[in-house]
Amino acid sequence: MRTYYDGPDALVTDHHFIWRTDPLRAFIIGDLRDVRLVQRDVGSPRMIIALAAMAAAALIVAPGWLLIHTLGGRLVLVGAAAAAVSLATLGRRSVHQWELRAAYQSREVVLYTTLEIRTFNQVTRALRRAVEGDRRTRGHQRMAAA
Repeated sequence: MRTYYDGPDALVTDHHFIWRTDPLRAFIIGDLRDVRLVQRDVGSPRMIIALAAMAAAALIVAPGWLLIHTLGGRLVLVGAAAAAVSLATLGRRSVHQWELRAAYQSREVVLYTTLEIRTFNQVTRALRRAVEGDRRTRGHQRMAAA
């Protein structure tokens, strides 16, 4: 048995793809069809941070508005709150979930999913090698049988 990937969350051999979840999910490599990669946006921390920053800014601006009676002072207060919201959201990115999907024994399945792109790429490469190895093996078996 050849092992292509053996990590804490998945095992890919020449015969099986195993996703180490609870419960364990195991798939026979030869029964996988139409394997594809899917990227899903599972949330934008930018929006959550922006809402939290705006709420904090409102809590600062409201009492300041009551204490500062000049137009210039109030404009500075609002400008400072807007700057704080902008700085809080600067450089934040969306969170992506990466999935391996396939047709397996006549049904659509999720083989594997993770938020870690590096691990996802390692598992994907291992699965690709396992599928290619399975195709070569099946081709040799057909030629030998003929």
